[in-house]
Amino acid sequence: MKKIETLIKTAPKQPGVYVFKRHDGAVMYIGKARVLRARLQSYLTGYAGEWKATSIIDSSDTIEWHVTDNELAALLLEAQLIQSYQPPFNVLLKTGQPYIYFVITSSLSSIGHGVKLPVFELARTKTKKGIYFGPFIDKGAARSAFRFLQETFRLSLCSRSIAGGCLAYHLGRCAGSCKSDFDEKGYRERLELVRKALQSKPQDMMDEIDAQIVVSNAALSFERSAQLVAYKQALSRVYASLATGFDRPTSIQRLAEKDIWIWRAPEGENPFGYLFLFREQRGVLKKERILCVPTMEDDYHQELSNYIFSYYRLYRPSPQVLVSDAIIDSNLLASFAVEWHQLSYSVTVNAPPRPEHTEIMIHAQAYADAEYLRPEKIAQQLRQFLKLKRTPRRIDCFDISHKQGHAMVGSCVRFTDGRPDMSGIRHFHIKTVEGQNDYASLQEIVQRRYKTIDDLPDLIVIDGGKGQLSAVRAVIDEMLVGTDVGLVSLAKREETVYSAQFPEGKVLTGSLVAHGSLVALRDYAHHRAISFHRKTAQMVK
Repeated sequence: MKKIETLIKTAPKQPGVYVFKRHDGAVMYIGKARVLRARLQSYLTGYAGEWKATSIIDSSDTIEWHVTDNELAALLLEAQLIQSYQPPFNVLLKTGQPYIYFVITSSLSSIGHGVKLPVFELARTKTKKGIYFGPFIDKGAARSAFRFLQETFRLSLCSRSIAGGCLAYHLGRCAGSCKSDFDEKGYRERLELVRKALQSKPQDMMDEIDAQIVVSNAALSFERSAQLVAYKQALSRVYASLATGFDRPTSIQRLAEKDIWIWRAPEGENPFGYLFLFREQRGVLKKERILCVPTMEDDYHQELSNYIFSYYRLYRPSPQVLVSDAIIDSNLLASFAVEWHQLSYSVTVNAPPRPEHTEIMIHAQAYADAEYLRPEKIAQQLRQFLKLKRTPRRIDCFDISHKQGHAMVGSCVRFTDGRPDMSGIRHFHIKTVEGQNDYASLQEIVQRRYKTIDDLPDLIVIDGGKGQLSAVRAVIDEMLVGTDVGLVSLAKREETVYSAQFPEGKVLTGSLVAHGSLVALRDYAHHRAISFHRKTAQMVK
């Protein structure tokens, strides 16, 4: 902390990018500033109360900066560095890669019988050598088209060894790599056909699907026909994406699109507000994203601005962007979007919107009001999404905080009807664990928090992934037997929920108010744990 304070005093009074780093060189946070010294000093003034400033400084050991000519150059450099390092405190959008690819690998994979073959698969990034098709931003359509190609050309490979072939082979899905007499030549020929289908004229593939539909209809296999029609629609979107080079504007209709951001401030004692993104296409308003924003800090408007800029690091904007409140620098966002995505069209950002946008903004505001749910309805939405046995009116969130194993502490924050319940907040000094062991520390504080069944809430949320969930389950399962209490963990990377219902995880898409609310509850618990750790670390110095 003292080292960071000293460095900040020497920071230049120029625009640039700053980088918080851990002792081992790991990048924790990257930010940009119009005036570096002023921005960095705000971390020290906000250190006492703002959870993000506290978290960043407590997790870092040093700070570096890079001076730029102007704020736009700083913004572009910030985006490049964030894309390269993916720092944990920069992850505002946690829904994974915004697009996917098809790939025919050139490297060979072992699939049984000692056979190695190229494979046709989906990919989020271009990490393997091969022929890539995409990217596809419509992931649902892309996956549907991928399944169609995989099934039609029998490209699914099996690692089993079954003389007569596995069940999937007899159902016409597996390529037969499980059989001792696997037709490798035939598989490679079919793989080549897929390559040609994706690289040739789309109409050839569409004609083939139409022919299959005729055959299915003649055989009265109408379910298969409906499936083929869906595949055809999906493939048409895939081909359209290939043809336009990833969402480039190709018509006057594209130029009529708008991105519309609506900020709905919190009401009453509710500490959370909601930021909605809608997209207008051909006169139709479509919901794209919902973000739940804690407003406990004085500068939460900066967090809203950061989120919007982060969104446009990943996604191309419409030519018109409307923001309900003056929470961003309109000219800076427009310049950044065009430069970052190398757009062939200009972007106009209005924050707040102009009078001629009144009608569409009223429409979007009404849509946001309809989507906004009261706490009891958010609880019902959580119950349905998490497949809980009862509506979670009382939710407990657990988190552990330390710095390299020093001053290990934990916190449990209780929310009742969507609001922090101060009487239910607990802080713990870890007593039985030596060194850095998050699993054992979580086990300790959960056991100390719940002495009887009467202490249990409706839902327990653990900050972490599979490992943290398993550790807690090992010490609390017996108490949960016969109750309807839900137990889940929420991993920060890509915001993935794990539970008995979702053993492999379920990613929060951000399309429901409940998604953002669950993240906000977890982040609030993290804030309490970090704050308690800071106080504890100061006392034991």
